[in-house]
Amino acid sequence: MSKVENGTQNRVALVVGATGVAGTATVNHLAESGWRVYAISRSITPGSFLAKNVSAVQVDLFDGDRLHSQLRDKHITHVFYTALFRTEIMRDMEKRPLNSRLTKIQLRLARPFVPLLYGCGGWVTNVFQTNLAKMAGAYDGEKKNLTMLQNVVAALEEHPLEHVAIVTGGKFYGVHLGPYLYPNWKTPFCEDDAPHPGPNFYFDLERWLRERAGNEWTWSVVRPHFLIGYASGAPFNLGTAIAVYAHLLRELGLPLVFPGDERTYEAQWEMSCARGLARLMEWTATHPRGVNQIFNATNDDPFRWCDLWPRLASYFDMEHEVRPHGLRVQKFLADKGHIWKELVEEHGLIANPLEALLPLQFLDKSMVMDWRVHYSQEKVKFHGYSPFTDTCDMFVRLFDELRAGRIIPSS
Repeated sequence: MSKVENGTQNRVALVVGATGVAGTATVNHLAESGWRVYAISRSITPGSFLAKNVSAVQVDLFDGDRLHSQLRDKHITHVFYTALFRTEIMRDMEKRPLNSRLTKIQLRLARPFVPLLYGCGGWVTNVFQTNLAKMAGAYDGEKKNLTMLQNVVAALEEHPLEHVAIVTGGKFYGVHLGPYLYPNWKTPFCEDDAPHPGPNFYFDLERWLRERAGNEWTWSVVRPHFLIGYASGAPFNLGTAIAVYAHLLRELGLPLVFPGDERTYEAQWEMSCARGLARLMEWTATHPRGVNQIFNATNDDPFRWCDLWPRLASYFDMEHEVRPHGLRVQKFLADKGHIWKELVEEHGLIANPLEALLPLQFLDKSMVMDWRVHYSQEKVKFHGYSPFTDTCDMFVRLFDELRAGRIIPSS
């Protein structure tokens, strides 16, 4: 019997980045499926996961020696790597005011000139591409994300390691650039598409993983888009952000105003369910047709906000509204932290500050994207896996979980 056909009784998983959206879903899914799971994160606590077959490992991934000592006797067979290091450049940019309407105007004005910049070659193109990568959070000049992955694998060299699965994402295809900033933009995104020009730490992770793997263990990569799922400590989660945003608007007696403009409201998007991602990661790590492959990891349920937004408003018992130029959420929420604090006290919620659940720039930056997004699912289906998840049901399930976890009010 091959390694990928063994039963779960001999499988020991290490989930890296276990407190994030992808990590939380992966820990829970594997535990429910009978795996022995070690959940690792710098901020994890012993009570973070209640399942008896899950153990928390608190360690800094940059500390290779401590990582090795913590994992020495764990007999890890499979790694599910979902960790992300947010660079200082990205953290600094997230503090700056963002005018999403002005940003979209600038994007449209820049579009005719972008091919000329790409055609300049040399330092002009490099500076342009590097600045775009920095603004999008795709730049990691010190390669800290790659270092973390390398440290994890190095710590497991003495283990019976069979597979390493990692999460990257749609930025591999330049989804953050869109048709305005990427001359060769095309959809649907296919797994064998060439990477977009310029730096992106996803390229480093995927390249190193393929080159490092050998006869002793296999690998897989999954690429989600706007990952939605429950996690108590993951602020950059569009589902949680919308839920908190809705409660603030309702408290102010306002309808659920769509944050983006009319173009975004009509644009086709795709998203990824964290539970679906976890199932796919397990499949790639254990199925003969899933190993040594890259797969898109979206719901296979394209949608438009104009269809979804009214249904989300109905969940919160609110009217909905779309404005021609949207709503500048960062500016609107700048002085609303006290309202969220009052809601927390009134409903006995976990005392998360507003920005821990809804970073002030997050909705504005997300809703700049008014272009069509579509990920091909032909490859994963051809290999025998069905990825479908209903996107509206995914949001409703998340909102229910946020209520049960006392993250948002229960009514």
